[in-house]
Formats: sequence, structure tokens, C-alpha cells
Amino acid sequence: MDSFVYCWTDHGSHKLYVGLHKGCPDDGYISSSKHMLKAYKERPADFTREVLTRNTYEVCRSFEVAIIKAMFAQGVPCYNLNAGGAILYTPEIRAKISQTHKGKTISD
Repeated sequence: MDSFVYCWTDHGSHKLYVGLHKGCPDDGYISSSKHMLKAYKERPADFTREVLTRNTYEVCRSFEVAIIKAMFAQGVPCYNLNAGGAILYTPEIRAKISQTHKGKTISD
């Protein structure tokens, strides 16, 4: 059991974030999501984390992908944009997202 799947709940925006980390639940890891980290850094008191499972990396990865796909299928508001590298948006949705970002300046 070298990995774990976790779920952050943002009680301010009512969004979830499900992720996978290779390590220990108490090693201080938060997330790889830039969007979730930004919100967390601004309002850490609004977030709680739950460890959903601990297992091998392969088992945890399959579990993470299944949960994220289920969240997308049920329309659960979340920070996740993909599931383990598997893009979950349809081409039509991705085109709409791309169009809304055209011409915007992205800063650090």
C-alpha cells in the first residue's frame, strides 16, 4: 500500500476534487490541480480532506479514474478536469471552452 486516493471538499463552492498520491496521507501533499490549489491557498478553512482508500498505485489509479468518471456522469461540481490523463470532455465541450479562453492573457 504505497498510494492513496483522496477527496477534498470545498465547503465554500461545494466542489469536490478527487486525486491520487503516491506516498503517505500525512506527508503534507495537497493536490496537483492548479485551480484547486489556488482556491485552497485563498480559503484553506473551507476545505476538508478524506482519504478514500489506500492500496497499490495501480489499484488506486483505477479507483480514482472510476470515481472521477462517475462524478462527471452525475454532474457533480468538481475541480477535476480529467481522470488520470483521460480527458472527460466531449470534443464539442472542449471547443466551447477553447473559444471562451481565446484572447485572454494568462498571468502567473
